[in-house]
Amino acid sequence: MTSDKNKTWLPIFLIAGAMVVWGTVLGVGAYLAPTGRAAGADWRKFLVLAATTGGFLLFWGLALVARGAKLRRLRRSKGKQDPVDKG
Repeated sequence: MTSDKNKTWLPIFLIAGAMVVWGTVLGVGAYLAPTGRAAGADWRKFLVLAATTGGFLLFWGLALVARGAKLRRLRRSKGKQDPVDKG
């Protein structure tokens, strides 16, 4: 059973990790990008990108948790049903 769970969750963790790396690279790029007349670093751009990437990952994680809970409820309800008489 553990092997099946690892096969299910490994791609999800890899995608989430890639999103974190992608958000970090974008944030650093936005931080280092010149703004207006004077070139310089602005932490606010990095924070905006970090917040939006984190918010997306949080929303995605909550959707996965809700889907898992729904699947567990469906499995439990199917297990409680009486078998249909074939007579």
